Amino acid sequence: MDATAPLPEDMTLGDPASPVGLCTLWTRQERILRAVPRELYALCGNLYSLWGINLVVQTVLARPTLRYLVVCGVDYAESGRALLALVEEGITPERRIVGFEVQLEAGEAAVARFRAQVTAVDLRGCTSGERVAAVIRALPTEPGPGPAVIRPAGAAPRAAPGTQEQAGRQAAEARPRRPPGPGAARFQPDPLGNFLIAVGNGEIVAAHATTTAGPSGQRFTGRTAAEVYRAILAAGLVSQLDHAAYLGAELARAEMALQAGLPYRQDRPPRLPPSR
Repeated sequence: MDATAPLPEDMTLGDPASPVGLCTLWTRQERILRAVPRELYALCGNLYSLWGINLVVQTVLARPTLRYLVVCGVDYAESGRALLALVEEGITPERRIVGFEVQLEAGEAAVARFRAQVTAVDLRGCTSGERVAAVIRALPTEPGPGPAVIRPAGAAPRAAPGTQEQAGRQAAEARPRRPPGPGAARFQPDPLGNFLIAVGNGEIVAAHATTTAGPSGQRFTGRTAAEVYRAILAAGLVSQLDHAAYLGAELARAEMALQAGLPYRQDRPPRLPPSR
């Protein structure tokens, strides 16, 4: 590993000699790392949204001894699915991940090096550190010819043809934004950033993202909209009234979906169960 390469913020450093990078998606790193010995991984970080894939590519290319990328944890925003699609499918001439709307900063040559360097391991949905450690121990010393994705037994299934593009659209739609309406042409984004809102594991999750650099790493959780809303305001991350109003309404929708056990997707109407 290149010891001079800068370490991104909010990453956990393991053993530089390990060829494994860990990506825990929306699951807190410590939940998984408490059962994963330090010598089994070189770096560990989260991936809250599609924006962060640019940082993953940069981090891997800066550390040429990383040969495996283990993707685990809860994939609220389909960022894990997009990352695996990048390894497996690559990018379009417009530098977009195949099947997704996210556009990468890296060019075709850099993406080709990234895909040739790492073999991805699909453990999406797994929050067991014990299982992650067992999968890492079972990896071959040297990965096979890439690009490739390893899917251990019980891992999330690969998207069927046509569903990956739909998932990409859904992930793009989940990016923090306000719906259009009267005066939309005069809308100015909140300079303090936006929030990606999701529902899972019995709670509402709001992850903060800056307007220029993507996820900041700050996330707020709670079982009620009021609990999450008050925490966001207390952190001083909202500076515009329309943004505050949007957050209140969107968090209330998330709470309703949580209480009713309905699927929730930010900025999308709730999907009601079919009538009988």
